[in-house]
Amino acid sequence: MLELSELNSTFRFLPPMDFDGCTPWLTLMGFWNTEEVRHAEGVARWSVKIATELGWSALQCEELRQAALLHDIGKMALPQSIVFKPGQLTTEETRMLQQHTLFGMQVLGCVQNPVFAMAAQVAMTHHERFDGAGYPLGVSGKNIPLAGRIVAVADVFDALTRTRVYKEAWSAKDAIEFIQKESGKQFDPEVVQAFLKATVSEYPLA
Repeated sequence: MLELSELNSTFRFLPPMDFDGCTPWLTLMGFWNTEEVRHAEGVARWSVKIATELGWSALQCEELRQAALLHDIGKMALPQSIVFKPGQLTTEETRMLQQHTLFGMQVLGCVQNPVFAMAAQVAMTHHERFDGAGYPLGVSGKNIPLAGRIVAVADVFDALTRTRVYKEAWSAKDAIEFIQKESGKQFDPEVVQAFLKATVSEYPLA
């Protein structure tokens, strides 16, 4: 079993971070796993829809779109046998998988521009919960940056409605109901309301 210190060293072999856009990262991720790119694109699309409902400007939405595309970049530091394991993870594997939030923050935080600052923030906080029961820090409520709270909802919705190696895709109706049920627990109620408004155009009967 790899130790976290060994996984952390993986980032030594990532490309130099002297660019402004997220495209090189997505290209690299595509070589790693194309399905993860599709998921990232879905999360980015729903993040923008939610942010628009919350009144974000076009510039803010574009920065969030790029940040959301990179929310899971830290998974590239983990063995694919864990990230794409079809069965239940062990306690140790779960602990290691959760480290992708820290790895993502660590590598994205090296780039000095607003998009990557937001991307590092999102990578770090998109698995935090509104009730404080998330990871890696266990922060709660408005202590979680709004970008992270938005991407948290978008991430879960896209993941639930997408077939993965460990699960079948949920219907949009079931996924929307799950997010509603988790309002105030896993998710920020204000973000959930914005999400529900955003779903009306695509899923009017859900």
